[in-house]
Amino acid sequence: MEAPDHNEIYYLEFTIMSIAYFFAMHLASHMLAKRHAPVYAAMDNKKQTEYRTYITSIVHAVVCVILSTIAMFYICGDNKTVFNSDECMNTPRYIHIWALIHTCGYFIVDFFFIFFVIKDATPLAYQTYAHHIIAVFTFYQTLYFMDFMVVFGVMLLFMESSTVFVSLRWLLFTHGYAHTKWYAINALCMFLSFLFGRLLYQVYICFGYLGTWVYREYGKKNLSFY
Repeated sequence: MEAPDHNEIYYLEFTIMSIAYFFAMHLASHMLAKRHAPVYAAMDNKKQTEYRTYITSIVHAVVCVILSTIAMFYICGDNKTVFNSDECMNTPRYIHIWALIHTCGYFIVDFFFIFFVIKDATPLAYQTYAHHIIAVFTFYQTLYFMDFMVVFGVMLLFMESSTVFVSLRWLLFTHGYAHTKWYAINALCMFLSFLFGRLLYQVYICFGYLGTWVYREYGKKNLSFY
């Protein structure tokens, strides 16, 4: 279904649900890991929180890739995709709202745990804080305009495919699998997913695809004015 132009109450309600969902995931991860993972049980509170952030990041990334793939290739019907249909690219739908607010909820909860519980003050942490704040602001801003940028924002979520393997690397190392074939296989998957799913894909959709699409949709109209 096409999404309405503006429904701020819906955005707020879904944001609250998304935040509650990720807090619940932290709680479930804590209960399961404490019972079944001796490594986790031996950690202090800050390290346990870090452990859970990697668990939730994997779940978030998998959902992002699924929703992004559906939104790009399957949601418009009649074999239309964002790559062959201007109507598909120009039509924000409920799945786009769900995908973006799902990610906003994740960033808000992740920021909370890293900033208030772990209290990380490293340069990498400050980059993470900036990344989360800017991403949340940008995604909500696209919902304000409710145009093709909503659809494009969900296309960008496909890049989270590499996050799965980055987080798995930390978990494998923590559980003592750093010198096993599983760690090596994960490293290969991380390299390939980063190269194709993040680097090349991002360059293509930002410059090869979106730049051409924006010029075709808006550039020619502006030039024709002169």
